[in-house]
Amino acid sequence: MKAITGNNEIVNENPMLVGLPTTCGIEYVPANTITRCEAISNYTKIYFEKERPVVVCHTLRYFEEKLVNAGFIRIHRGEMINKNYILKYNTEGRLQLTDGSILTISRRRKREVFTAIAC
Repeated sequence: MKAITGNNEIVNENPMLVGLPTTCGIEYVPANTITRCEAISNYTKIYFEKERPVVVCHTLRYFEEKLVNAGFIRIHRGEMINKNYILKYNTEGRLQLTDGSILTISRRRKREVFTAIAC
């Protein structure tokens, strides 16, 4: 569905859907329910806000390309997060997410991550 705002801009009301290939087929989930993605060799473990994690047979790079416009940030070679779930950033280069997980930002990506999450 699309809605028109007061200044005639078209706004998409539906969240972006991401196709996750599973053993039963392709499951489409809203991108805003994904909290983070973790690389496991050529697989990716997808963590959700209220559901159990799912392992899918695509690389983290594949999901990085799909989710870059949905507010996701690559913080490490093996980790990508949804910036809407960041609770705290500390001076040691770690992020705490709303689910309680604490993730380390790589040295090379600190500036990029800080720029993306800065107010």
